[in-house]
Amino acid sequence: DAVRRTRVADYFLPEDLPFVEQVILPTMWREGRWRGEFRFRHFGTGAAIPVLYDQFLVRDARTGEPTAYG
Repeated sequence: DAVRRTRVADYFLPEDLPFVEQVILPTMWREGRWRGEFRFRHFGTGAAIPVLYDQFLVRDARTGEPTAYG
């Protein structure tokens, strides 16, 4: 149940949200993928966890339209 209440933005540190909104998401929508080092937020402690983040579009096989991202 807790996972369903969690938004994607909850995984990021508040100070990193502008980078997500201004760089990662536009690149992913424009090019189909963004990959690089980034920080996720540890839910228990709030500490920054460095990760290799790979976000990509999932496209409909028939239309090529974006259906989701992961």
